[in-house]
Amino acid sequence: MKQKKLLALIGSMCLILVLASLLFMAACAKPAPAPAPAPAPAPAPAPPAEVIKLTSATFFPPVNLICQLQEEWGKEIEKRSNGQVEIEFYPGGSLLGAADAYDGVVTGIADIARSHIGYTRGRFPVTEIFDLPLNAPSPWVASHTGWDFFDKYQPKEWDDVHVLWWEEVSSGQAVHLHTKQVRKLEDLKGLTLRGSGRTGEMIKALGATTRDVGMADMYESLSKGVLDGLTGGSEVLKGWKLADVIQYSIITPELGSFYTFYLCMNKDKWNSLPKEIQQIINEVSEEYREIHAQAWNELDLEGLEYSISVGNTVTILAPEEIPRWKAAVQPVIDEYVEYITAKGFSEEEVREWIEFLRERNQYWTEKQKEAGIASPLDIQNNPGFME
Repeated sequence: MKQKKLLALIGSMCLILVLASLLFMAACAKPAPAPAPAPAPAPAPAPPAEVIKLTSATFFPPVNLICQLQEEWGKEIEKRSNGQVEIEFYPGGSLLGAADAYDGVVTGIADIARSHIGYTRGRFPVTEIFDLPLNAPSPWVASHTGWDFFDKYQPKEWDDVHVLWWEEVSSGQAVHLHTKQVRKLEDLKGLTLRGSGRTGEMIKALGATTRDVGMADMYESLSKGVLDGLTGGSEVLKGWKLADVIQYSIITPELGSFYTFYLCMNKDKWNSLPKEIQQIINEVSEEYREIHAQAWNELDLEGLEYSISVGNTVTILAPEEIPRWKAAVQPVIDEYVEYITAKGFSEEEVREWIEFLRERNQYWTEKQKEAGIASPLDIQNNPGFME
């Protein structure tokens, strides 16, 4: 009996020792490592920058260099923006005609468009000062003079749009005629010439009749005798193929007026663009306004050279005739002063504008000579030129 109790006691003690050993081992054992956290998901790729699509319009035909330069300007912006900007180009009046361009930009029919202020006479009364015969001898000089004027005076009449640049075009004021050669003031009497804007008033002052015909209709109007000729840049002789229906051209030094072209953009669209895109557009535009100034210069000379090459006659107004022509057009300048002062500007202010333009014309004429840039007046060096 005692032996059974002793065995039971020993068994109990062994069980207690086993349990204690297990508890001790459990207490000494290292805890199991915590499970590794799940890897964070890779960030989603950033969405590509939204492509900014713009439309650009001109009434110039596709074969014309000025039209091609506007398209090239848009391609350069696309390139420098790495494709973030796309500019769809509409040449030849396919989206907006010359007379519709400005309103078409303001209302958003096109984001960008080129035109000439003469198609919307009265819309830009301050800018019409460039229509006056203030001796702009070449497009390069006229453009630089025009930029100086806009930088200094900043006419508010352009506040509805963002102007990318202006182009002031002049060839020393050439008169291109269909069937009659002009050598003196009296030769203009009885002729009907195309002249847009305030330039038409100058044509009347010289003794001719004026008719405002769009460039797209000029070839037909000349070939059918509706017009006897036109005044302005000589680029049209080749660029618009008018040398086919023009026989005579005469360049009139010291009477050169400006033909103001512009490239403008819808203001809301401009303001919506990211700053970096605005900067790209401004940089490209700054470069291309100089490209255009030189292009117009070269095109005027090319137009005269082409006209000579197909058998037409090009002359320069005789020095003794220049004072007579200048005296004839002086009333046009005086009438402009009255017109613009009636809109709230002082006569002193307007006369200052005129003197500023004359001074800058002279300044840039000297710069053109220093730079060796050709002038349309250099046509007298052409072997086919007639004194």
